[in-house]
Amino acid sequence: MNLLKSVSLAKRQPEKNMQRFYKLMLARDLFGYFCVIREWGRIGSAGQVKQDAFACEEDAVKLFERKKREKLGKRKQYRIEGAFAEEEAADRR
Repeated sequence: MNLLKSVSLAKRQPEKNMQRFYKLMLARDLFGYFCVIREWGRIGSAGQVKQDAFACEEDAVKLFERKKREKLGKRKQYRIEGAFAEEEAADRR
């Protein structure tokens, strides 16, 4: 697969014992289809994987961006993985 886009998200709420990850990848497979690959689960576990294939790149990008918006929204409260490292560094100062 030829990776076109990817984003790693995480949701950490220690008070609720919640440590989750969500990975989104947009890639092109050997047959020319555009695939949106989603992987999610508890941090430290293998998680689950779902793959959706599209003949049209535009449809694949729409799903990728929609899922990213959903996870980063107020309801789901995931954040881009690097944001946690920045917060922890700021807390140590």
